[in-house]
Amino acid sequence: MEHSTGSTVPVEIVDENPDVLGILEARVGTSLRAASWLSDRLLLLVFHTRRYRDWDPEITVRLEGGDRPLLTRGCRFPADEDGAVEGRALLVIVPDGVVGMRAPRIEVEVRSWRRSITVDPGQLADRLVDARSILRSELADLPDAPRAEILGLLASSSEWHSANGGGLSLSLALNQVRNGLREPYPLAVTGRDHPQGLAVDLLLSLDDRSFWIQGWHRDADGAAERLLAVAPEGLTFDVLPGAYAYDRPDVRALYDIRHSSKDERSGFIHYFRLSAPSRLSEGWLCELHSRVGSVIEAPVPAVLRDPVEARNRILSELARADQFETLARNHVHPALSRMREGEVADVGVEVTRVFGRPPKEPEISLVLPLYRRLDMLEHQFAQFVHDPGMAEAEIVLVLDALEQHESVERRARDLHELYGIPFRLVVLNRNSGVSLAFNLGAHTARGRLLVLMHSDVLPVRPGWLEAMASQLARVPEAGAVGPRLLYEDGTIQSAGLFFREGDDARGWEAAHLLRGMHGEFPVARQSRAVAAVSSACMMIARDRFQEIGGFRADFVQGGYEDADLCLRLAERGYESWYTAGAELFHLEGHSYPDGLKAMANHYNRWLHNRTWGARMEGVRSRHPVRGMTPQPRPRTEPAPETEEGR
Repeated sequence: MEHSTGSTVPVEIVDENPDVLGILEARVGTSLRAASWLSDRLLLLVFHTRRYRDWDPEITVRLEGGDRPLLTRGCRFPADEDGAVEGRALLVIVPDGVVGMRAPRIEVEVRSWRRSITVDPGQLADRLVDARSILRSELADLPDAPRAEILGLLASSSEWHSANGGGLSLSLALNQVRNGLREPYPLAVTGRDHPQGLAVDLLLSLDDRSFWIQGWHRDADGAAERLLAVAPEGLTFDVLPGAYAYDRPDVRALYDIRHSSKDERSGFIHYFRLSAPSRLSEGWLCELHSRVGSVIEAPVPAVLRDPVEARNRILSELARADQFETLARNHVHPALSRMREGEVADVGVEVTRVFGRPPKEPEISLVLPLYRRLDMLEHQFAQFVHDPGMAEAEIVLVLDALEQHESVERRARDLHELYGIPFRLVVLNRNSGVSLAFNLGAHTARGRLLVLMHSDVLPVRPGWLEAMASQLARVPEAGAVGPRLLYEDGTIQSAGLFFREGDDARGWEAAHLLRGMHGEFPVARQSRAVAAVSSACMMIARDRFQEIGGFRADFVQGGYEDADLCLRLAERGYESWYTAGAELFHLEGHSYPDGLKAMANHYNRWLHNRTWGARMEGVRSRHPVRGMTPQPRPRTEPAPETEEGR
């Protein structure tokens, strides 16, 4: 593949002539066969040149009247059977910022043998055709190899195209190119009478370049060599190397395979990134190539692009993974990290609404994320209205579900009219998860102290806010403080967090001190330093929260982000404290729909171990928990798979 930016070598200038295209072929041996705008930034030119010794015309493309050549990428191909004529496909990239660019403002200069001929915009327009026509007339009859090279050249062109300026139009044009240049293979037929089988169940888009694919393939002779995911624009990725392989009982039943073995793990999962964007949801294909030369293809379902559903689909695979570490490390973590990078970059405040007159200089700000379930909010307000300590506190509600904006705003107006409590409603422009919701809410808060609180936490009685603030003031080295959290029946849900080695061979897990004990259990009446406190209700100085960068965004749907924050505070010399004098009910898990937190917990725990596992023994020794929790059961399973052990 060739690259060029033009040359400034002095040459003989040929006078302008109405038949400049004819002169171009006669004097320079080069003909401009066709041109086509693939988008407002990408122009495809096809040339033919007669082969002579030392005859290699230089082609330069400029904006009309400009002196700087445009960036081009190209490839060459045989244009006739004898090899006497060479074809050249040249892709011209118009720079960003040139608005309304079309053919009348492009000129092409061809130089050879010290002659220079310029094709002006009007003459270039005579060769303009649509993408389908240039394929049919100039490229469709080429041999497989040059067709594949041209397809690769054009497929990569979306790399230079912004997502906001005609990118979809370019993808549609490239899809026409792919369909015109690509030779279809036989469709996969599944069944025990067919040695090769292939099906794709799911394709998720995490961004325009990042995808998650799931399906199965089988080659009875074990000759599978490549498994290509083919994007609508023509980009390809070989899924087979590095794919997570797993057992598919449905496939074994289809082929009447009685016993499962490693060789019969026909299911595949792969997170992958393309070299250029793919923006179309329809038109993906998958090809299975064998070492003996046989190829079959299968259609791919429409791309699923909803980020919440994509995240949940990915997380759900961990529940049935027989090699948890391998799947999490190689596919789930890279996929979710890519999603989080996009969310962090894109999330922001869509709108802020103020109800009543919040205090101008509050000492304490409560930040409460809202997601889907809103029924608990009125219960919180019903408790707040009877608490004198809330009178001067700022309340910031952070809506993490833009689709609920109108309904939440109506409910917020009703709550203000009913209870008279002033507050601000901050609506995020996209779903981002509880960590980012807390971070953005904290950024808008004005209090010196922050209370980070879930929407399913209710005060038992007034005075809890003062008790937590007093604890923070009494202990200068305190980084975060948490209250006594109770279940509805008055038993303890959490008196701080500790870390223990799980009995499932998956490393350390965070657990709640005194969980299930009577609410007035004697030890629960004593405030103490603990390894961490729960983000269900946590108080921290706002400047300290900002100093450590808030919650890490890596954790999904809430879970372990609180433990991680407290451990990062400890690294800076700040302890976490359990505050016995503050009591609140925590209706655990009601902040999110049932099932979401359970799916996310497996991943969050794995990620937490990846970051902190090597330091957990030291944390445990600094915060002994004997007498406050049952001892973990002896481990009976083998140690978890690690990167070093593979």
